Amino acid sequence: MPREIYTLKFFWNFRYLVLGMLQIPEGPHCNLFLTKHEICGLKIRACMKRAFKSIILITCFFLCTSQSLINISFAANAKEKQGRLKARLRYDADLKYFDMGVKEVLSGDMIRLENDETLRLIGVNTPEVIEGNKLQFDSKISNIPVEVLKVMGNEAKCFIEKLIDGKRVRVEFDKKRKGNYGELLGYVFIISDKHNKKEVFLNAEVIKSGYTYKIDTTPNSRYMSLFEKLHGYAKDQSSQLWQQWQR
Repeated sequence: MPREIYTLKFFWNFRYLVLGMLQIPEGPHCNLFLTKHEICGLKIRACMKRAFKSIILITCFFLCTSQSLINISFAANAKEKQGRLKARLRYDADLKYFDMGVKEVLSGDMIRLENDETLRLIGVNTPEVIEGNKLQFDSKISNIPVEVLKVMGNEAKCFIEKLIDGKRVRVEFDKKRKGNYGELLGYVFIISDKHNKKEVFLNAEVIKSGYTYKIDTTPNSRYMSLFEKLHGYAKDQSSQLWQQWQR
């Protein structure tokens, strides 16, 4: 085979080697092997490669972002379902307090329900009926003798007993359901008539009658504005001794 053909074949193979190695040919040496059309084609091909890489990167970014959004959405839905389940369980647990009997009146601010749970009236603090540290403390704060406070406590207790008098009650709870000693904290509504379900708000009646002083019920604040109005009314209507207790 003539030497010129070997030389031509060598340069032709070398041309394809350069095509494979170079993405965008630069410089005057490229003109030795490539035509203008081939250089233009290589540039277009390189641009397409970069565009393809960019498309892949953007696609991966959007896939990752969408996956994160899906995960966040699933987490939010799971949290919402869990919240609804808790609310449902609490509602089911509260159903038994919608119509309940009272076993015993323990004091002017505490009763025992028919299921043997003790319940303290939110927003109510009457004098104690039993000798103890709290009675001594209340006597010192109010400047009322202990024996007088016990009589006043029994008066408040009798007031509640007359209102309840064998009737059934509905208990309503707020944000904090239990006190420091494990007792329930609630609003008690006396069901006066079984047919039309007419109710008497026991907490409000005790406050209105002046048997308690104003106390902070936070975080149980559903009826706080009503209780404040009733305290103002009670202070004007109460006797001097009860006004001293209301301080």
